[in-house]
Amino acid sequence: MAGNWLVKRLRGKALPRVLIVASREHDGRQQRCEKALRAALPDVEITVDDRCEFVRSRAYNAVRAHLRQLPEDGRLDAIFCTNDEMALGAVDALLATPPAATRETVVVGIDGVLEARALIDAGSSPLRATVVQDTHRLAVGAVDLLVKMHRGHAVPRRTILDAELYEAG
Repeated sequence: MAGNWLVKRLRGKALPRVLIVASREHDGRQQRCEKALRAALPDVEITVDDRCEFVRSRAYNAVRAHLRQLPEDGRLDAIFCTNDEMALGAVDALLATPPAATRETVVVGIDGVLEARALIDAGSSPLRATVVQDTHRLAVGAVDLLVKMHRGHAVPRRTILDAELYEAG
């Protein structure tokens, strides 16, 4: 979902540059995003830093390091973070950087944490979207499965909730 959102934002840009800030644990998120980007934007340049372990300060340091490595005339069009804590770290890093390479950079995360949604609503930061799973539905589903298990009923081994995109309106 985040990859498709980025495709819409980056379509028409020449050689779009994307940084994926991720973790080695649960690497399917960054792989699916990268796949969506490469399928729709054949000239996209993607850098993946999977050492951030879902930690805000690690994401901050990764983004700062990436920005220092950009050529002087380089730009960074987008950052996808595989959770909102890292997205918030990416925003902190962008805001601490002179705007030449990052003026138009957009950030998208996953989880829909309150701080991320507040920044998106304010519209004053690079964080523009987050992928959210409805926690109420998640809780109701978990309780329902536990009750069924307690009663000895068969339950699915895996339950997948539909996610939705939270973006500025």
